[in-house]
Amino acid sequence: KNTNETKEKLRIDACKIHQQLANLKIKNISINVINKIEIKFIKAFVEGFELSQYQFDKYKKQKNEEITLFAPNNLLPKNILQEIKSIIDAVKITKDLVNEPHNFLNTIQFSNELNKIFQNTTVKHTFWNQAKIQKEKMGGILAVNQGSIAPAYFHILEYKPTQSKNTKPIVFVGKGVMYDTGGLSIKPTPNSMDLMKCDMAGAATVVGAIHAMAKMNLPFHIVGLIPSVENKVSVSAICPGDIITMYDGTTVEVMNTDAEGRLILADALHYAKRLEPELVIDLATLTGAAIRAVGKEAGVAMSTADKKTNKKLEKAGYKTAERLVYFPLWKEYKEYIKSDIAELKNIGGADAGSITAEENLQQRLVSDYCVNL
Repeated sequence: KNTNETKEKLRIDACKIHQQLANLKIKNISINVINKIEIKFIKAFVEGFELSQYQFDKYKKQKNEEITLFAPNNLLPKNILQEIKSIIDAVKITKDLVNEPHNFLNTIQFSNELNKIFQNTTVKHTFWNQAKIQKEKMGGILAVNQGSIAPAYFHILEYKPTQSKNTKPIVFVGKGVMYDTGGLSIKPTPNSMDLMKCDMAGAATVVGAIHAMAKMNLPFHIVGLIPSVENKVSVSAICPGDIITMYDGTTVEVMNTDAEGRLILADALHYAKRLEPELVIDLATLTGAAIRAVGKEAGVAMSTADKKTNKKLEKAGYKTAERLVYFPLWKEYKEYIKSDIAELKNIGGADAGSITAEENLQQRLVSDYCVNL
């Protein structure tokens, strides 16, 4: 009766079966369908099984082998199998980037990894180095990276097939804080800073998504924008109370250096304006307030896009069991981030933390075509 719930149950069941087979040290299995089942359900099972194969064992001597799944030629159409493979590969790329420790994956190495990931694809990778970012006066990116000895980067990924359906690009923006100590507003270590190699998950998601689109030859012009920085503690780090000038010229009072994601994303979103995009989708591990609001059962979204676009994203979320909960952007929230000595401050009070973070991005720097996740 509920197709989406059935598909997710099949994915979960496939994961449980994979765990049992792994415990039994079985290396090869075959799958056959006895009764007639719709392709979408078979696909969901195979997705769940293949997603369960993932493990990050790069730094382990003992590595577990994957279980080989054999299927008859008529089980799934070739285009569906290729789609599954493209998505599974993209998820692995994304998870590998997120799982890499910071002593390997700093801003410099991240740039090298992007070159490797896209070298055999039709995706073009270019970037602005620290000197170019300074010349362009991207004040948010420069301020957050101020305490790091590694340079900041601004990455631009472009996938543009010859027969694109869209005349204006769809732009994905990903938060790329390679490590977040919180800066001088320093984080506690347990269950906080010790996980902050993951604060570039938005950037990794953009990388994985564009890789999948290219491998599936989707007929859309896509641009990915990734500001890559490190929020570190040092004598040169930005201080609470400092005032910075953003890429669009707006002055911001930095009340908390651990509210850094909105600063780098604001600069990236202002750059996106020059592309005259059809839609901008911003992805970030932006606030703990979002998790406290909905847990890990969904992502929080705020949008200035039209209702049809929002509905499509919401439907896609249910279809893939990556649900979205839309939060409001009422005009009263603007008052939360007003500063006495600058045009804005980078953090509001204790209330509506997710929304005030988005207010730094949406109401000021982006018009009516942006969805922040």
